[in-house]
Amino acid sequence: MKYPTYKFFDDKLIPAQVELNNKTTPVWMQQRWQDGKYAVYVRQNGCGHCCASIICNLLGVEMTPYKHIEHCVKLWGEPSISPSGNQQYYFLSITGLSESLNSLGIPCKFYGHKNQGVDKAVNHIYESLKQGKQVIFISSPSDDFPNNPFSKGDHYVLAVGLTEGGKILIANSSTNGIYDIGEGIQEVDLETIKRSLNPIAEPIYRTWGELEDLHLGIGYIVIE
Repeated sequence: MKYPTYKFFDDKLIPAQVELNNKTTPVWMQQRWQDGKYAVYVRQNGCGHCCASIICNLLGVEMTPYKHIEHCVKLWGEPSISPSGNQQYYFLSITGLSESLNSLGIPCKFYGHKNQGVDKAVNHIYESLKQGKQVIFISSPSDDFPNNPFSKGDHYVLAVGLTEGGKILIANSSTNGIYDIGEGIQEVDLETIKRSLNPIAEPIYRTWGELEDLHLGIGYIVIE
């Protein structure tokens, strides 16, 4: 098994770098992205694009969160502002994220965990990591888990792999995460992931989705 490693930089936009199988990738902090027409997309709802970019780079496809948004726009057209008027832009759904990765030559499959149950989903995630695969999952807030370390709201994070110490290495693009090691990097146990998963909903077949509909697309993606 190849264990992922990481190192840190002074750059606030890219504080950390992950390495796996002799490939390296930045861990972008989405809220600090400033440049380009779609910068607000990265800042407000860019966690899925950050996860996709990290995966692409680790598998030899050069990518940034901004370039990934441009790719999604080519696939589905421009995302628009939420009709609620809160100026929050459409996020990338779990099915859309999976579709975008497959279109870039990154084979993957998405899963929901309403019907299979959280325990089965967590076991699947762990077994996938043991096989050297990566997993993108949506972490959600919960009254039962007020100290969720990933983010204060619904948020994509990437489980890069298992560390030598048996923890799960997480690349997290949110400045709202709780970081004991260093910004952008977390080492967590399986119970933390289990408590962060929301068992309410199945993924739906859509690409861009409204922010308030995020709970209609809860699930995870296994990179094959």
